[in-house]
Amino acid sequence: MGVGSGIFALLLLLQITICAASIFLLVSIFLLVSPRGSTAKSPVEGEISGYDESVTHRALLMSSMALATVAAGGCIGTFHHFAPRYAKSIDHQADVLNFKVAGAGVIQ
Repeated sequence: MGVGSGIFALLLLLQITICAASIFLLVSIFLLVSPRGSTAKSPVEGEISGYDESVTHRALLMSSMALATVAAGGCIGTFHHFAPRYAKSIDHQADVLNFKVAGAGVIQ
């Protein structure tokens, strides 16, 4: 057929991506339309005053986002600082000839 195995790998990756996105979309829709419980507090819960739990969750979310931002910035800086060095093709015959000419065949 003349089609390489890379094309089939790309098609498989595309199908997996489409399946994952559709599952995510279905779960999101299901969670949005599903009924929720009552948020009204009972008289006893109204009288009890404790700490605000949303502050704790918000602080945890903010600290994890800040840590992820610092880690992402560090990775970007590292990849920018250490640019990839691409391998060159090896010309064995030219390397052997240059080695013999430069050092007369003796490893220095």
